[in-house]
Amino acid sequence: MTIETRGGECATGPCSRVIDIEADGRIHEVISEDRVLGTIPPALLEALRIEMDQANFALIQSRPFRGDCPTAFDGQETIYTFHLPTGDERIASCTVAIDENHSLFRAVAAALAAAGPT
Repeated sequence: MTIETRGGECATGPCSRVIDIEADGRIHEVISEDRVLGTIPPALLEALRIEMDQANFALIQSRPFRGDCPTAFDGQETIYTFHLPTGDERIASCTVAIDENHSLFRAVAAALAAAGPT
């Protein structure tokens, strides 16, 4: 899966960051630096895979984001891309009202937290 954040102002211009969670559990920052940030423990990686496989993406995406995207006032948008055998599922926080308490997003947060600071 890929997590992209964009928006806000950095010293070099608009901020952007792309992090890939690799199939082997490595957390790999692709943009703004190319580096491995850590490794997700196997149990949490498996829990994330299960949540991705069982997620009802149509339901998750059925709640539209309402309001101003934070990028309009120096904030950030987060875009999750879940790479599945059936194709990619893309969920952008300025398009979809993301429920951070949904089990899928809790699994993402737990996996990232367990791998250390990102």
